[in-house]
Amino acid sequence: EHQAAIPDAYVQIDEEYMVAVMTPIAPTGAAATDVCDIYRLSADKPQLIYKGATFGEDYVDPYPTIGEHGGHRFVTRTAEGDYITEDNTFAWFDDAKTLEADYNLIEFGDGRVELRYNIDLSSDWQKDFKQTTYLGGSVQGDWNKAVTRSANITAAVVAADDPELIESMRRLAAYPGICHIRTKDGSSFAADVQVSETYAQNTAHKIANFALKITRVDQQTLEGMTLAEWEELHEE
Repeated sequence: EHQAAIPDAYVQIDEEYMVAVMTPIAPTGAAATDVCDIYRLSADKPQLIYKGATFGEDYVDPYPTIGEHGGHRFVTRTAEGDYITEDNTFAWFDDAKTLEADYNLIEFGDGRVELRYNIDLSSDWQKDFKQTTYLGGSVQGDWNKAVTRSANITAAVVAADDPELIESMRRLAAYPGICHIRTKDGSSFAADVQVSETYAQNTAHKIANFALKITRVDQQTLEGMTLAEWEELHEE
């Protein structure tokens, strides 16, 4: 007898830590058993980052999207798993607050790389597809739902001007775990990052050239967390 209703939310972007702090607000008539699922919006499909959030509590997205394609979607879900309103519409609210940054971000463990200039970025999507040819000339295709995304980033750094970036890139090169990529074109995803480095010397500068091979992976757990959990992780 009880159906979901459209929620509201208060969202604040923390430019210092580059995270989003979010408070889902219960709709009028919400039941005590209603919860909120939170999705990150980006240039790719919406990504679930927290399932079953409590209305009125604070949550953190540690990797909000950069630019106009970013934001968050808040979906009311009843105890029966219903997210459709009595008017037969989706019980969700989209907030368009987004991180404003004029550079690409790579985060790994407790490290961060900010790629601000002399950057080239390319992306490639590979569908899991198998072609079968039958006698008689019929050609059919089978598609797995999985789609592999890879990207390449190149960056040139003047060694004398930005030694901290070079140090961060070398730490990234040796990091054996999931990284997180946020690009200026509106993507935010977990990935493996392979780094290679070459040096070029001219008459005035020593240039470090970095090439990054990026392969998207699925996160092992949902990326969102409560504000209390995030503060505990960042205690000094």
